[in-house]
Order: sequence, then C-alpha cells, then structure tokens
Amino acid sequence: HAGGYTAIPEMMNPQIDRFSEKGKAPLVAGTRNRRASVCDSGLICAFVAIGLSDETVTGMLNGATGFNYQPSDLHTIGDRISQVERAFNCREGLVREDDVLPDRLLSEGIPRGPSQDGRIEDFEAMKDEFYTLCGWDLKTGVPLDERLEALDIAWVKDILTTK
Repeated sequence: HAGGYTAIPEMMNPQIDRFSEKGKAPLVAGTRNRRASVCDSGLICAFVAIGLSDETVTGMLNGATGFNYQPSDLHTIGDRISQVERAFNCREGLVREDDVLPDRLLSEGIPRGPSQDGRIEDFEAMKDEFYTLCGWDLKTGVPLDERLEALDIAWVKDILTTK
C-alpha cells in the first residue's frame, strides 16, 4: 500500500516542520490520496506527477473520460480508493500492529547532517492522528461505516465481510 510520501512537500514548504510528529496526518493523507487518484489510477509516474498541478491532471482526466471533474475531486477520488484498499487489506488480516515503520526510524538517531539525532518518538500517537483523520477505528484500523457513507461508498462495508 503505497503513498503518503511527504519528503518533497516537507522540504519545499518552509511552513512545514519536518521534525514535528503532530499535524502530519493531513499531509500524509493528502499525498496518499493524490497518489492513488493521479498516479496509481491515472497511470502517471509518481515522479512526473509531482510536477503536474491538480488543474493539469484534472484537464487530462476530463479529456480522457468526458466528465467534468474539478481539481478538488482528485483528493476525494483518492480517498475513496484508499478506503477500498484499506477495507480489502483489513479483510485479509491487516491490523493496526501491521502498520509499521522500519525499526531503524524508531530506534536509531540519524548519525549526521541537518537531521542529526532525528527519530520518531511516538509513532502510536501519529497513527492515532492518521486513523482519526481517515475515519478508521483506532484499535483495528478498519474503515468506519460513517466515513464510507460520507464518501458515498457504503458498499465497501461488504468487502469487510465477504471473501
């Protein structure tokens, strides 16, 4: 399950504190949802997509489909895709404990450079923030009915119960 790669926005936007563990959920979800809608579904290379505005991508999508999507629709499309992926993964046995980072990011400080001694201190709190934003159960990570209904994909609940 790819996505949520925030290094480029963090480096390019001086208003984002790349060392902060709080407030990252919207950035992670936003980059994940854009990747799901633009790259994974739109078959655009993730590296190329970084340089494309949402307006450009929407114009391409509208030209290919004949629909009239707006730039903000890309994130809703991506959120729907991410919810379906999450529901499928949960049905197949994925649980909160499986949402991990390499141990090295949690236990070792970066040895040198501008990020020296940087490491993640409270990954569980970061997951709580992300799960809450995504509308997932904090204990299990399963998408909540209310979130699926709000995205007009209530049928996804069936994925959780059928194989």
